[in-house]
Amino acid sequence: MTLTPKRVMNSVRIGLSLLLALGMATGCASAPPTPASTPPGAGAERASAESSVEITYILGHSHRRFLAEARADRALAQSFMDHQILRESPVDLNHYREFLDKAGRVVAKQAEPVRGPAQGENGEESCRYPFKIIVRASGGTRTSTGCRGEDDGALGRLLRDGEFLISARK
Repeated sequence: MTLTPKRVMNSVRIGLSLLLALGMATGCASAPPTPASTPPGAGAERASAESSVEITYILGHSHRRFLAEARADRALAQSFMDHQILRESPVDLNHYREFLDKAGRVVAKQAEPVRGPAQGENGEESCRYPFKIIVRASGGTRTSTGCRGEDDGALGRLLRDGEFLISARK
């Protein structure tokens, strides 16, 4: 078999195509950011908030985040998917305070001992759909983590209330 310029060009094209496909597959298979990570600049905004509720969770293959916060006499709610803002809206301060109370009760209830996460093959804890709730208020910061589906639907109800909060007109 002799190497002709046509065969060399075909081999180069095939090799480049394989490298491109491999590079794209590797980029898609890389580890996604953790659900608790925040978009750039979000920490500075949250530091000035008087109180806030932050919920991060995984839904399917997307990383979701809901943030509601109050400063002085106004409140704002934001919804994110894969670190991109989906919706942002000012909210009624009274409705925000009710939501803050509900979130505080969910976090307090999650702190009570409940059944643990499912065990993986090697005995390690595994959680397919983790969530984290952070409630910041004058009483300090309270955090709850868990697995969706093992929380008796508390996270789903809280998220539904949060979506209603962001959808309701001020």
